[in-house]
Amino acid sequence: MANPDLKWEVNKKMEVAMDLGFFKDRVLITGALYVNNTDNPLVSSPVTGVTGFTAMYANMPARIQQKGLELSLTSQNFKTKNFNWTTSFNISFNKSTLVSFPSIANTSYINYMVVGNEMSTIYARKYTGLSANTKLPEFLDANNNGSTSLNESGLAANGLGDYVAVGKTNPDFFGGINNSLNYKNFQLDFLFQFTGKSSKYNIDYYTGIAPPGYNAINMSSYAYDLFKATDGKIATRNSSINTEGTAYNSYYKYTQSDAMLSNGAYLRLKNVALSYRLKNEWIKALHLSSAQVFLQGQNLFTITKFKGYDPESPASNIPPLTTFLAGIKFSF
Repeated sequence: MANPDLKWEVNKKMEVAMDLGFFKDRVLITGALYVNNTDNPLVSSPVTGVTGFTAMYANMPARIQQKGLELSLTSQNFKTKNFNWTTSFNISFNKSTLVSFPSIANTSYINYMVVGNEMSTIYARKYTGLSANTKLPEFLDANNNGSTSLNESGLAANGLGDYVAVGKTNPDFFGGINNSLNYKNFQLDFLFQFTGKSSKYNIDYYTGIAPPGYNAINMSSYAYDLFKATDGKIATRNSSINTEGTAYNSYYKYTQSDAMLSNGAYLRLKNVALSYRLKNEWIKALHLSSAQVFLQGQNLFTITKFKGYDPESPASNIPPLTTFLAGIKFSF
């Protein structure tokens, strides 16, 4: 759909980089710092269905700033005739922020964006614990109007409701570290991946808004923990979602709160590979040009506090499989 008001998106970039070598280049460091300001970014803007289209390209009258720091380090830890050990490390810190949006109050973006916050910010109700009187979940009255009803679903920072910034999907940092060790004809490589803190919806988020006992479905042990904490009061068969103070209403707001978020930080042993290169006399006897025996493993273990199957994917998704592969490679 044509838009006569469409303008060019304007990008202004600044980047500073460095490459350093120490100890006869046995230690190499690379770093890059960047800032990217985007004015009038192009977005897909929804339009009424009577036009025959669902969306059109438009400019968002705002400035978005992306900035970050990327570092990498490679070191030859040991280098002898029979033994070599090399380590490669990289880490990135990236951030995207809504810097300005003068007319945000006149747009639908006021319902899910706040000037000055990161673009990946998650806004939700703030869970404050269980009521001493009802033993049901309670939530922060962020706009201090005496109500935490379902109608208070706007952003408190924009003066519209009780939703506050409770996390962000973009991790604080991410990176990896790879080690390669060679001893005579043996080689061992292993790679660790890691990410810093990020907010991801946990497994309970994907079981729906109905409280325990309402539907005949399996729920996680975390839902059972809430059931026990409320002395069973959270469980109900009454559909009273719009009635304040009921179990259904409280649990629905619970599913729209930061109680459904989990820390997606993790450390994972992603790959391990062990190989042995046959000796030259064996290769010649077999009339080969090269031969190697190897064993590989992927996704061997993950350290995380994420309440789901895997921190790299949505909590309800099947996690990546642990796999092992063995074989022989040779060429004539």
